This record gives sequence, C-alpha cells and structure tokens, in this order.
Amino acid sequence: MNEEAVTEIVERCIFCGNPASRLTWEHLWPRWSHREITRSMRKWDGFKAVERIERGSVETKGIRKIKRGGDIHDLQVHCVCGGDRKSCNNGWMKNIEDRAKPIMIPLMQGQSLRIAPDAQSVIAGWAAVKATVAEHISIGDVTTSQAERDLLRQTGLPPHHGWAVWIGHYERSAWQAYLGSNAFLYLPGPENAHLLGTSPTEYNGQASFQILKNLFIYVMRCRDLEFVERWRFDVTASRFLRKIWPPSNLSIKWPPPIMSDVDADYVASALKKRGALAVQRRLMRNS
Repeated sequence: MNEEAVTEIVERCIFCGNPASRLTWEHLWPRWSHREITRSMRKWDGFKAVERIERGSVETKGIRKIKRGGDIHDLQVHCVCGGDRKSCNNGWMKNIEDRAKPIMIPLMQGQSLRIAPDAQSVIAGWAAVKATVAEHISIGDVTTSQAERDLLRQTGLPPHHGWAVWIGHYERSAWQAYLGSNAFLYLPGPENAHLLGTSPTEYNGQASFQILKNLFIYVMRCRDLEFVERWRFDVTASRFLRKIWPPSNLSIKWPPPIMSDVDADYVASALKKRGALAVQRRLMRNS
C-alpha cells in the first residue's frame, strides 16, 4: 500500500514538534495486533464526510471517496517522530503500546474477565493516541489542540473533560467498516459560541471508531465540553457498550452482550442520526 497517498503532509511531529526529518510512520493497528487479526484484503475503500451541527440544521459536506490497495490493518500515518527512546514513537508511545498489549489482546479474543479501572485507563489512553494520529490522515479535519496532545504525551491519558471512550464486543458478519472518523462543527448558539475557544481547524469535535478483531472502540471529543458530557447512546446501545473514560473507578465484566453488524453501524453513525433527530424535534416544536 502507498501510505503517502492516504496521509497529508505533516511538517513536524504532532506531539513534540520535532522537525520533518525526524518523522516516521505510526501504525494505527500495531504489529502485535496483527497476530490476532486476519489480514487478507487486497484493497479497501472508504469515504470522508464532515458534519455541521447547529440549533436549526445538520449539514453533511465534504464527502470524498477513498480507494487504496493493500489491507487496511497495515495503514500508517506519517506524523510522529522516531529513531531513539527519546522520540515519541520509540519512547512514550511505545510504553503505552507495551502496557496496552496484555490488556487488549484478551479483549480482542473475547475472553471472559473483569477490566479493572487502571486497565480501562490504559485502553482509553491507547485509543486517544490512535484517534489523534488517525485524524492527521486529513490535516483539514484535525480537532485536537496542542494542549491536548501535550497532555497525552505527558500522562498517556486524554483530558478528563471533553473526551469520552466506549468499548464493545463486536462479532463481524458482513459489515465492512474497520476505522472511521466523523469531524464535526458544533455551534450551541450565538450566545455560547464564544466559549468554545480556538480550534486547530474549522471543526471543533470528532467522533471516531476503530475495530481490532472483536474489540470495538469509540472515541468522542469536542471543544464544547458539555456536548460530550451530555452525550448518551440509546438504551439498546447502552446494553453492549461500556464507557471507560472518563474513569468511573468501577470494574467492568467482559465481554458484554455481542454487538451485531446493525449495532456497530448504529454506533458508527449515531452522531449524525442523533443530530438529525434533534433538529427534527426542534422544527416540530417551532411549527
């Protein structure tokens, strides 16, 4: 696969700012996960779309189809520095991978166990790093700030506010998605817009998912902190999703009820569907 074809040019390490000469490729699916995953694709297809969510409308724009050769599990992004233990890729990011591997492999295999709060935080940190790297496939869709990336580098964890992570046990039948990211612009209203601060791009939020064999990971983040804190999946989805960030100090019994193709598709598109439903309700109230 030609990785350069799916990654826009990044001039410095997105975490520490090292120059382009130090940049290396970061695997979204780490090599240790390949032992658990069937990699038989000869090509993969995708698309890019973004949402604009306001009080009166939800607008989808910027839809772009992507077609690439090779297996999507080999996808890499050229955006972090490497070369020695002081670099991001070979230093703190490797430490996160080493901590996450023994925790995540049993979840990928669907083993029965309990996930302790500390282990949940490790998974959430891993998921936040991968989500942050993945959004740099398209620089125009980046929503994480440098302050958030600095926090990830320093603590290995996402912010406690404005970020949320859920996981589920997914058994694939025919659904074709493995990775997805939905950048969005959320405007709560003119009277509150000034509270959102300055975003790296014109979008201020992102919802993304990644599937590692049977482990479904969903990450949401937004500059409007209350947007994430208020977000709830419907009752059906709450049966099979387990929220691991922000931390709850409660252990989780694994695996939860199985996610079907329909369930996975619902979660992947829940942001757009919920926004459209909210707009529809407002229009009905105002009619």
